[in-house]
Amino acid sequence: MTQQGPGISKGRIESLTDGIFATVMTVLVLSLSVPVLTGSLTSAQVNRGISSIEGLFPTMLSHLLSFLILSVMWWGHHGIFDCIPKLNRHLVWLNMVYLLCVGFIPFSTALLGRYPLTQVAVIMYGLNMIACSGIIEFFVYYSVREKMIAAEDGFKAITKRVSPWTGGIFVYILAVIFSFIDTRISIAIYLLSLIYYGASGSFRTSEKK
Repeated sequence: MTQQGPGISKGRIESLTDGIFATVMTVLVLSLSVPVLTGSLTSAQVNRGISSIEGLFPTMLSHLLSFLILSVMWWGHHGIFDCIPKLNRHLVWLNMVYLLCVGFIPFSTALLGRYPLTQVAVIMYGLNMIACSGIIEFFVYYSVREKMIAAEDGFKAITKRVSPWTGGIFVYILAVIFSFIDTRISIAIYLLSLIYYGASGSFRTSEKK
Protein backbone atom coordinates (compact mmCIF):
# COMPACT_ATOMS: atom_id res chain seq x y z
CA MET A 1 0.00 0.00 0.00
CA THR A 2 1.27 3.48 -0.87
CA GLN A 3 2.26 5.30 2.29
CA GLN A 4 1.07 8.68 3.38
CA GLY A 5 3.63 11.39 2.68
CA PRO A 6 5.15 13.50 5.46
CA GLY A 7 3.06 16.42 6.57
CA ILE A 8 -0.11 15.13 4.87
CA SER A 9 -3.04 14.61 7.18
CA LYS A 10 -6.20 12.96 5.93
CA GLY A 11 -8.19 14.73 8.64
CA ARG A 12 -7.03 18.15 7.49
CA ILE A 13 -7.91 17.35 3.87
CA GLU A 14 -11.38 16.21 4.95
CA SER A 15 -11.84 19.38 7.01
CA LEU A 16 -10.78 21.53 4.06
CA THR A 17 -13.16 19.64 1.78
CA ASP A 18 -16.07 20.07 4.19
CA GLY A 19 -15.25 23.77 4.48
CA ILE A 20 -15.18 24.26 0.71
CA PHE A 21 -18.50 22.46 0.26
CA ALA A 22 -20.07 24.51 3.07
CA THR A 23 -18.77 27.74 1.54
CA VAL A 24 -19.96 26.88 -1.96
CA MET A 25 -23.42 25.92 -0.66
CA THR A 26 -23.61 29.20 1.27
CA VAL A 27 -22.52 31.25 -1.76
CA LEU A 28 -25.32 29.63 -3.76
CA VAL A 29 -27.92 31.01 -1.34
CA LEU A 30 -26.25 34.40 -0.89
CA SER A 31 -26.25 34.98 -4.64
CA LEU A 32 -30.04 35.07 -4.62
CA SER A 33 -31.29 38.65 -4.43
CA VAL A 34 -34.68 40.01 -3.41
CA PRO A 35 -36.20 42.71 -5.69
CA VAL A 36 -35.49 46.16 -4.23
CA LEU A 37 -38.38 48.66 -4.10
CA THR A 38 -37.52 52.32 -3.55
CA GLY A 39 -39.42 55.57 -3.28
CA SER A 40 -42.96 56.27 -2.20
CA LEU A 41 -45.04 53.46 -3.67
CA THR A 42 -48.69 52.59 -3.52
CA SER A 43 -49.86 49.21 -2.26
CA ALA A 44 -50.57 48.10 -5.85
CA GLN A 45 -47.06 49.07 -6.95
CA VAL A 46 -45.55 47.19 -4.05
CA ASN A 47 -47.57 44.11 -4.92
CA ARG A 48 -46.47 44.34 -8.55
CA GLY A 49 -42.87 44.69 -7.45
CA ILE A 50 -43.04 41.70 -5.17
CA SER A 51 -44.75 39.65 -7.88
CA SER A 52 -41.63 40.17 -10.00
CA ILE A 53 -40.04 37.50 -7.84
CA GLU A 54 -41.70 35.05 -10.23
CA GLY A 55 -38.98 36.04 -12.68
CA LEU A 56 -36.45 34.59 -10.24
CA PHE A 57 -37.93 31.09 -10.58
CA PRO A 58 -35.27 29.85 -13.06
CA THR A 59 -32.54 31.17 -10.75
CA MET A 60 -34.07 29.54 -7.67
CA LEU A 61 -34.55 26.27 -9.54
CA SER A 62 -30.93 26.20 -10.73
CA HIS A 63 -29.71 26.96 -7.21
CA LEU A 64 -31.88 24.20 -5.74
CA LEU A 65 -30.58 21.77 -8.37
CA SER A 66 -26.96 22.66 -7.64
CA PHE A 67 -27.44 22.50 -3.87
CA LEU A 68 -28.86 18.99 -4.11
CA ILE A 69 -26.12 17.90 -6.52
CA LEU A 70 -23.50 19.33 -4.14
CA SER A 71 -25.12 17.32 -1.34
CA VAL A 72 -24.73 14.16 -3.44
CA MET A 73 -21.12 15.05 -4.22
CA TRP A 74 -20.29 15.71 -0.58
CA TRP A 75 -21.89 12.48 0.56
CA GLY A 76 -20.14 10.47 -2.14
CA HIS A 77 -16.80 12.07 -1.30
CA HIS A 78 -17.31 11.15 2.35
CA GLY A 79 -18.03 7.54 1.41
CA ILE A 80 -14.94 7.32 -0.78
CA PHE A 81 -12.67 8.75 1.92
CA ASP A 82 -14.11 6.22 4.37
CA CYS A 83 -12.46 3.49 2.30
CA ILE A 84 -9.05 5.17 2.14
CA PRO A 85 -7.09 5.22 5.42
CA LYS A 86 -4.16 7.27 4.09
CA LEU A 87 -3.43 9.72 1.27
CA ASN A 88 -0.33 10.42 -0.78
CA ARG A 89 0.53 13.68 -2.51
CA HIS A 90 -1.08 12.59 -5.79
CA LEU A 91 -4.43 12.03 -4.10
CA VAL A 92 -4.13 15.31 -2.21
CA TRP A 93 -3.64 17.24 -5.43
CA LEU A 94 -6.41 15.32 -7.19
CA ASN A 95 -8.67 16.31 -4.31
CA MET A 96 -7.58 19.96 -4.67
CA VAL A 97 -8.40 19.93 -8.40
CA TYR A 98 -11.77 18.41 -7.52
CA LEU A 99 -12.42 21.22 -5.03
CA LEU A 100 -11.41 23.76 -7.69
CA CYS A 101 -14.11 22.37 -10.00
CA VAL A 102 -16.62 22.39 -7.14
CA GLY A 103 -15.74 26.03 -6.47
CA PHE A 104 -16.88 26.97 -9.98
CA ILE A 105 -20.39 25.61 -9.40
CA PRO A 106 -21.84 28.91 -8.04
CA PHE A 107 -20.69 30.69 -11.22
CA SER A 108 -22.07 28.10 -13.65
CA THR A 109 -25.27 27.93 -11.56
CA ALA A 110 -25.75 31.71 -11.65
CA LEU A 111 -25.13 31.71 -15.39
CA LEU A 112 -27.70 28.96 -15.91
CA GLY A 113 -30.21 30.69 -13.64
CA ARG A 114 -29.95 34.03 -15.44
CA TYR A 115 -29.89 32.58 -18.96
CA PRO A 116 -31.64 29.19 -18.56
CA LEU A 117 -32.42 28.63 -22.24
CA THR A 118 -29.11 29.92 -23.58
CA GLN A 119 -26.87 27.22 -25.00
CA VAL A 120 -23.66 28.72 -23.64
CA ALA A 121 -25.06 28.70 -20.08
CA VAL A 122 -26.31 25.13 -20.44
CA ILE A 123 -22.97 23.94 -21.82
CA MET A 124 -20.95 25.74 -19.13
CA TYR A 125 -23.02 24.10 -16.41
CA GLY A 126 -22.66 20.70 -18.03
CA LEU A 127 -18.89 21.03 -18.46
CA ASN A 128 -18.57 22.04 -14.81
CA MET A 129 -20.41 18.90 -13.71
CA ILE A 130 -18.45 16.72 -16.15
CA ALA A 131 -15.21 18.04 -14.65
CA CYS A 132 -16.38 17.31 -11.09
CA SER A 133 -17.51 13.80 -11.97
CA GLY A 134 -14.40 13.05 -14.02
CA ILE A 135 -11.95 14.14 -11.33
CA ILE A 136 -13.62 12.17 -8.54
CA GLU A 137 -13.83 9.11 -10.80
CA PHE A 138 -10.10 9.34 -11.53
CA PHE A 139 -9.52 9.77 -7.79
CA VAL A 140 -11.28 6.46 -7.18
CA TYR A 141 -9.49 4.78 -10.10
CA TYR A 142 -6.07 5.89 -8.83
CA SER A 143 -6.73 4.85 -5.23
CA VAL A 144 -7.91 1.40 -6.36
CA ARG A 145 -4.99 0.97 -8.76
CA GLU A 146 -2.47 1.87 -6.05
CA LYS A 147 -4.29 -0.37 -3.54
CA MET A 148 -4.75 2.51 -1.12
CA ILE A 149 -7.72 0.91 0.59
CA ALA A 150 -8.14 -0.59 4.05
CA ALA A 151 -9.22 -4.16 3.27
CA GLU A 152 -11.01 -6.35 0.76
CA ASP A 153 -14.42 -5.09 1.88
CA GLY A 154 -13.17 -1.53 1.41
CA PHE A 155 -11.94 -2.42 -2.07
CA LYS A 156 -15.36 -3.75 -3.03
CA ALA A 157 -17.12 -0.72 -1.58
CA ILE A 158 -14.96 1.85 -3.33
CA THR A 159 -15.05 -0.03 -6.64
CA LYS A 160 -18.86 0.09 -6.60
CA ARG A 161 -18.63 3.86 -6.32
CA VAL A 162 -16.93 4.20 -9.70
CA SER A 163 -20.12 3.30 -11.56
CA PRO A 164 -22.35 6.21 -10.41
CA TRP A 165 -19.72 8.84 -11.23
CA THR A 166 -18.97 7.25 -14.61
CA GLY A 167 -22.68 7.28 -15.43
CA GLY A 168 -22.88 10.87 -14.26
CA ILE A 169 -20.29 11.92 -16.82
CA PHE A 170 -22.35 10.37 -19.61
CA VAL A 171 -25.53 12.01 -18.31
CA TYR A 172 -23.97 15.47 -18.47
CA ILE A 173 -22.31 14.80 -21.82
CA LEU A 174 -25.74 13.82 -23.12
CA ALA A 175 -27.19 17.09 -21.78
CA VAL A 176 -24.47 19.12 -23.52
CA ILE A 177 -25.12 17.29 -26.81
CA PHE A 178 -28.87 17.86 -26.58
CA SER A 179 -28.27 21.58 -26.04
CA PHE A 180 -27.53 21.77 -29.76
CA ILE A 181 -31.07 20.54 -30.38
CA ASP A 182 -33.14 22.08 -27.58
CA THR A 183 -31.80 23.50 -24.33
CA ARG A 184 -35.02 22.55 -22.55
CA ILE A 185 -34.11 18.90 -23.03
CA SER A 186 -30.75 19.59 -21.38
CA ILE A 187 -32.45 21.26 -18.41
CA ALA A 188 -34.71 18.21 -18.03
CA ILE A 189 -31.65 15.93 -18.09
CA TYR A 190 -29.99 17.98 -15.36
CA LEU A 191 -33.09 17.59 -13.20
CA LEU A 192 -33.29 13.86 -13.89
CA SER A 193 -29.61 13.46 -12.96
CA LEU A 194 -30.61 13.82 -9.32
CA ILE A 195 -32.89 10.79 -9.64
CA TYR A 196 -30.03 8.88 -11.27
CA TYR A 197 -27.59 9.63 -8.47
CA GLY A 198 -30.13 8.66 -5.83
CA ALA A 199 -31.03 5.40 -7.58
CA SER A 200 -27.38 4.50 -8.26
CA GLY A 201 -26.55 4.50 -4.58
CA SER A 202 -24.52 7.72 -4.28
CA PHE A 203 -26.18 8.34 -0.92
CA ARG A 204 -25.02 5.01 0.49
CA THR A 205 -22.12 5.07 2.87
CA SER A 206 -19.29 2.57 2.73
CA GLU A 207 -20.49 0.58 5.71
CA LYS A 208 -19.91 -3.16 5.72
CA LYS A 209 -22.61 -5.38 4.29
